Amino acid sequence: NWKIHSVLIHLESMQLEKVTVCMLSDIYHILILKVCSGAGFVNLLACTPSIAAKFAAFATVSAAFYTTTFNKDCPTTRAIPMLNFHGTTDSVIRYNGGKAHGSALVDIDMFRRTWALRNGCVDEPKTSNLSKNIDKKGTVQIQIWNKNCKTNGMVIGYKITKGQHSWPRTTLLSRCNRKLRNNDCSLTVFNATSNVIIPFFNKFHYSYDIQKVT
Repeated sequence: NWKIHSVLIHLESMQLEKVTVCMLSDIYHILILKVCSGAGFVNLLACTPSIAAKFAAFATVSAAFYTTTFNKDCPTTRAIPMLNFHGTTDSVIRYNGGKAHGSALVDIDMFRRTWALRNGCVDEPKTSNLSKNIDKKGTVQIQIWNKNCKTNGMVIGYKITKGQHSWPRTTLLSRCNRKLRNNDCSLTVFNATSNVIIPFFNKFHYSYDIQKVT
């Protein structure tokens, strides 16, 4: 059975994030996932070797990647599995870049391509869609870089046509009072957490001494 442990990660005496470490036997899944500006911060963590060394894989949802903090020369010491979701009609953090809070944003396709290059992937991504019985209108395009990459250098992007600034889900949050609205009260045709994120994280096992991060 899985045992769930919560640990606090500290960097330069500053508490960063509470993450879940799932333990199976002596193998640890150390994972990190955030949304919006927090997701942009995840990118910075992935580009910090001393921190990235503690995590098996990273995922972001509707992430804000600002050009002032997006490190194109990210000093990664290994290939880092990266999963990214973003809607094409996100009005808060636009898919094609632009500005938010007065600062320039990185284009989401550029973010994905950059991580693929960091991970040594030289081929173009394989693109596909969800099955027709799930996504009848073909609104979700999946981009996968996993050929000719470094070990575990997989990068996956979900481009959600007409997707808003929200977590991809098929049921409304309780605070939406059963009414479809914008952003967090909008729906997609799949559940990112159960259908994609958990299976993605389960692909990557990372042996690490838990005593080092407690």
